[in-house]
Amino acid sequence: AGTASGRVFLAWLPPAQREQLVETIAAAPLFDDDAITREPEVFHEMLVGARKRGYETQELPGITSIAVPLGRGREAVGGLALRYYSGALRLTDALKRYLPALQRTAEEITAPR
Repeated sequence: AGTASGRVFLAWLPPAQREQLVETIAAAPLFDDDAITREPEVFHEMLVGARKRGYETQELPGITSIAVPLGRGREAVGGLALRYYSGALRLTDALKRYLPALQRTAEEITAPR
């Protein structure tokens, strides 16, 4: 839940499964991001935004991530993320350059064989 790939995964889960998993994560003793418990509405809106965009991002000091869902239909089975040094590329440029390739790769990974 504290990463772009974790949030994109949660955003694509069916609502009941997502709620159950979020409750489990929030109750975990080693969980270090209390945004879920401190501001559950804000966290929920983050997931809604990720689902609408089709991807999630995270900017930390020095590292930026872009994540897309790995899914079967409308349900996630995982997330695929690209991480890079923030000083190398602005997020808007990284999205233009790499998001289409991430999305294609996610589709290839989950395509029926």
